[in-house]
Amino acid sequence: GLRSARAPALQPVVTSSRSGASYWRSADGRCFVKTITAKEARLLLALLPDYVAHLARYPASLLPRFLGLFKARLAEDTAPGGHKVYLLAMQNLFHASVGADEQYDLKGSTVDRYVGVGTGSPLPARTGGGATSSPPAALQRVAGKDLDLRRSVMLGPSYRALLLAQLEKDCGLLESHDIMDYSLLLGVGSG
Repeated sequence: GLRSARAPALQPVVTSSRSGASYWRSADGRCFVKTITAKEARLLLALLPDYVAHLARYPASLLPRFLGLFKARLAEDTAPGGHKVYLLAMQNLFHASVGADEQYDLKGSTVDRYVGVGTGSPLPARTGGGATSSPPAALQRVAGKDLDLRRSVMLGPSYRALLLAQLEKDCGLLESHDIMDYSLLLGVGSG
């Protein structure tokens, strides 16, 4: 058959996540797609009305911008009706036009919060079928975690106050839905 010369619509993303989720980035870099569990999908659907109202009330919210939640059935699975996979599409805050030389996934904890390869550093070579190769350049950067951040982040008093006030509002929404796992994604640019 004929194959398209275009790049695939979704490209795999290497992450430091321990959730077991798979991640992809759109070809233009503006969106991410990740797998989530059925329980997480139900939680998002329950959160949706309050989430939409929160974003309308606080457009500067630091919460992720969800674009869609999809359920797919993998037909090749031998289970009746195929295997269900839940996919969550969200906006990529650090697409090429915004740029971030370094990214950090911050939780405010030091327990298991170290990636070890340094953000922006090449990942260790992968071995497959006896051959050693490096991942493509687009996949060689991973977000660091709390203990990888080895610099101070300086904010003026007004920016600090705005950031803390918005974090409090965003955490209030999550807390009202008994959600306790929240990260702040920090991007550091060179210019």
